[in-house]
Amino acid sequence: MKTVNHPGSIIKFQGKLCEVVGIATKKVLFIREINATACEKCGEIKEYAVVEESPNFQGSVEAVKTLEES
Repeated sequence: MKTVNHPGSIIKFQGKLCEVVGIATKKVLFIREINATACEKCGEIKEYAVVEESPNFQGSVEAVKTLEES
């Protein structure tokens, strides 16, 4: 199973480069697309919540190599 260990991780989700901005109980991940533009009306940047163990996440996520040391 693919797992994310901490906020700040960079992943590729559904073909888009994203940052994990939070993790909740039962490993619900809050992610935001890298370089996403803010909504013209409200100024917010869209974030997604996804359950790490869900087939949607497991089938759509890819690791991204970064300079961050594990």
